[in-house]
Amino acid sequence: MTTFDESIAALDVSIFAIGSATTPDDRRGLLAIQNAVRGLKNDYVYLECGSNVGGTLLPHVLDQHCRLAYSVDKRPAADQIAKVRAFDLDASELTAGQIIEKPDLVLIDAEHTNVGVFSDFLSIYPLCHPATIYTLHDADLIYSGLQNIERFLRYAGVAFVSYVLPTVVYMLAANEACGTLQSVGEKFGLDGDQFVAEEKNQLINFHYEVVRQRLADQAKGDA
Repeated sequence: MTTFDESIAALDVSIFAIGSATTPDDRRGLLAIQNAVRGLKNDYVYLECGSNVGGTLLPHVLDQHCRLAYSVDKRPAADQIAKVRAFDLDASELTAGQIIEKPDLVLIDAEHTNVGVFSDFLSIYPLCHPATIYTLHDADLIYSGLQNIERFLRYAGVAFVSYVLPTVVYMLAANEACGTLQSVGEKFGLDGDQFVAEEKNQLINFHYEVVRQRLADQAKGDA
């Protein structure tokens, strides 16, 4: 019988027994990051902002190397599991008194807007270690927000590395954690500049199609 350690090392997406708005590639990327973190620290702390039904939280709940998991979501609190601390809050409402143990790994997957993701990051960042690893989902929707996060870290003089994994998982490691994700980024990472260029083109095409359809509908109404 395959053990959990063997499954996560093999990036076995069947670990995600609860549905989530992630693709199989997204899940493999998240598992690769989790595997790297658990190799670095035997008893890591996890924080997830935007847990929804808990699909991306489950691999950490099942992981014996994760001793504490924070779930932050503006919704009614889910059933409590011993090592899960759930907060029915927006990230901006979190305090250091609530996040007593600083997370080693963070997933931000809440409001998918550039302003929202930057706000969530700025709210969570002071509650974390200097070497916390951050992952953010739906990088295609929030790439301008991700660029703002990187600008903020450069302004603050923080050393970091960042990668985009298939399909749309963004990961960032700061300070001494940079080396932890290097092997993951080098193995799975997409070309960042190419990713941004492609997403900009897709956004332009989307807006063009919206305008084209609106003009066509207007023409039908005038006919």
